[in-house]
Amino acid sequence: DALERVRAKLEYTTLATAFVAEEFTLSELRRVYEITWGVSLDPANFWRKIRQTDDFVEPTGATRSVPGRGRPAALFRIKHSPDGVDTGGSGSTGGGGSSGSSGGSGSAVRLLARPLIRTHS
Repeated sequence: DALERVRAKLEYTTLATAFVAEEFTLSELRRVYEITWGVSLDPANFWRKIRQTDDFVEPTGATRSVPGRGRPAALFRIKHSPDGVDTGGSGSTGGGGSSGSSGGSGSAVRLLARPLIRTHS
């Protein structure tokens, strides 16, 4: 079914970035995974995996404040290659077709799969 396809594609594509604004917080991105997978992800593990993943997202240098919350959240955007072409994102077909590189967003996002899932009590 369609939901299962989306759940699977979140593991090996940058599809999740299609459900957030052009500039987003990592909390907003994490929420896409949580809603789609129907689980709670550990925020610290999610942040670490995203930041260690090459060719997925990059900081914009800007922040966003939310009234009544702590410090402003850093904003991110999907990373673009030096020639200005997306390395994935909503235009990606996913599905495992690759350019022959073992790196890139396909293998990178797979790191976000099940090992990050840890429900909160």
